[in-house]
Amino acid sequence: DQERLLVTWEDYRNGTKSTYGQILNFNHSKYGKNFPQHGQDAIFGLKDSRFLAIKIFHTYYEFDVWSYSITDFIGRLYRNERPLSEPINYFSYSTGPCGTGFIGVALNAIAFEDQYLFWAWAGSLDDVVFTADYYTYEGNKIRTFTHYSDDFPGILMTAEALDANLALIWLERIFNYGDSLPRQKLIFETFDQKDTRLDSIVLDDFGPIE
Repeated sequence: DQERLLVTWEDYRNGTKSTYGQILNFNHSKYGKNFPQHGQDAIFGLKDSRFLAIKIFHTYYEFDVWSYSITDFIGRLYRNERPLSEPINYFSYSTGPCGTGFIGVALNAIAFEDQYLFWAWAGSLDDVVFTADYYTYEGNKIRTFTHYSDDFPGILMTAEALDANLALIWLERIFNYGDSLPRQKLIFETFDQKDTRLDSIVLDDFGPIE
């Protein structure tokens, strides 16, 4: 946050590899002691010295002629060194038969005044998984962002807080016969806290994808 820094690492102090964190003041002095931390695959700063630590788990299943895997993003909410929640499965996706996976994954946690939004997007050549859920700062799920069901504008590039509203930026790839490279357009959308779309701006023919 605006007052302190978080440093994370892994060591073998108890005989197995575990993740630890240390809070630092901006003058690099220690704030408290180092502490066991749930994971460090992704860390998102929230409000008032809170942060969300994500650990990614991969589970593989193999059969005679095909295989698949499940990826889970398990997170735990902290305030400084103190856990505020038990580990929560924020997002999951699975590969298809023969291990065909997703070509892109993006995720973030967005801080609002009295809640935070965790969103994640995973896309493959023929499938898209998108989730966005609001949580209290104690880690309790409030509700799911419900504007999209299974119809997505394209690749979710980012989602950010815009004052009290939610801003989404999508990238849509456009394939036309005879083009050496696909074209793309950007879609900028804003939503209020009731998931009502407030605005939608489209930048057509944004340029070729190199």
